[in-house]
Amino acid sequence: MKKKLMYYQTYKFILKAGLKYINLKKTMKKLLFVLCISLTLKAQNDSLKIDFSEEKIEQFEKTNLIDEYEKAFGGNKVVKNALRFRLDNSINKSSGYFLQYERKLGNSLSLIGSFSGGYSKFSGFQHTFGGETRWYYGMQNRINQDKQKANITGNFLSVKGTYYPHKLSDQPYIRIDETYGFVNVGSFFNPVFIHNAAVNIQYGKQLGNTIEFGITGGLKHGKEYTNQQVNWIYVNPNFPEPYLEKARLSPFLATFTQIGIGFMFPRKGKLENNNCEFLKCNYEVNRMFKLNLNDAIYLDKYVQRAKVDLGYEERLGKSNFSVNTSLSAGFISTRTLEAIKLLDTLVIRDGKSYPIKAPIFSGKNINDITFTTKATSQLRYYLKKNSMNLNGIYTGVAYSFMFEDYTKGNLAYTPVSRSVNIFNGIIGYQTQTSLGSFIDINGALGLESINFRSISNNELQVNKGFKQVHFEVAVKLGLAR
Repeated sequence: MKKKLMYYQTYKFILKAGLKYINLKKTMKKLLFVLCISLTLKAQNDSLKIDFSEEKIEQFEKTNLIDEYEKAFGGNKVVKNALRFRLDNSINKSSGYFLQYERKLGNSLSLIGSFSGGYSKFSGFQHTFGGETRWYYGMQNRINQDKQKANITGNFLSVKGTYYPHKLSDQPYIRIDETYGFVNVGSFFNPVFIHNAAVNIQYGKQLGNTIEFGITGGLKHGKEYTNQQVNWIYVNPNFPEPYLEKARLSPFLATFTQIGIGFMFPRKGKLENNNCEFLKCNYEVNRMFKLNLNDAIYLDKYVQRAKVDLGYEERLGKSNFSVNTSLSAGFISTRTLEAIKLLDTLVIRDGKSYPIKAPIFSGKNINDITFTTKATSQLRYYLKKNSMNLNGIYTGVAYSFMFEDYTKGNLAYTPVSRSVNIFNGIIGYQTQTSLGSFIDINGALGLESINFRSISNNELQVNKGFKQVHFEVAVKLGLAR
């Protein structure tokens, strides 16, 4: 009886608790309903304010390099024409310049005409003419969202055509001699490709007239020269053997960077720019790690090339002095004739005798890979008074050591390696942007001492080389933090 009474009281307690829970739940539902209506009415009253805040947050999250550049240099203005002068370092080691004119066609399209040139020890002076049709594929959306005016800053796709009036090769150390009525390339590369035109597609980013970088691929048109008599110097040492010529289309893939200055038109309607926020003028920067992306990759049938260039710069205390160090490593691979031994040879030309040690070739082609490492240390002084960072014009002194290891699997070829000691005075300009990139342009003039390791009588010898004037224009563009 007691157990039944206990079960009854327990059941009664649970039933009352359940009814209270149901009533509480109904009450909570009513409260939630009233609260939702209140919040909805409040949101309707403040809808403009809420929407505005969300838009600001979304814009903040999507801030990118284009936005930052527009704040600093774009001036929130429409650009219809642009004239600029730019520098780059081309694949054949010549310091090149570009003179470009860009004409906008509507908001997203533009036409670009260019004249470029350069000089190298082996190719001499060169110049080219180019035309380009460019599509800034994200610009119209940015204009619709009121993030940007119709100008020349943005991501782009383009088709570019280039004409080379002079014969030009991307293979290193090519000398073109037409003294004998045909092309003698004066090289152990076999075959040699010399191009006169190119068509390519470019994908990249342009920041006004200042910076352009990206990746490109396309076709180069020219002639391929193959040496059929590889040991012609022993058949007729006074008259070189003609090369077999064939027209060729050569695919290629490469990275590109250009840095420059220029004018944008119309010149009116420019607003105040926040340059210092972009260029870190008022930020204290004591050290900087750098990764140079300029001239990083070039690939085609005849030449494959890649390079990694790392740097580190640190201020000396709170002074205007800094120490900048860099280390680069890379390779270049080419197709060349396999040399099996060296023979003493007497070449007679223009009535004069020239004793040389000339290689004997097997007739086979091999992949000849040259590895290059270069270490540089610079003592810089920034000219800006009371400088607190690593931006601005600087001058200083530099020492570089470069080592090139030639001809893998081709020990009969002389030289087999080269070491270069370089002492320079430098002057340049560097700036770091707020989104972790940097630009560094400098000119160097000094003296270089070159030493060779070579093969003589099938024995490795170290030969003291020679000294000569060293001049270099270096353009570095990449990531920094």
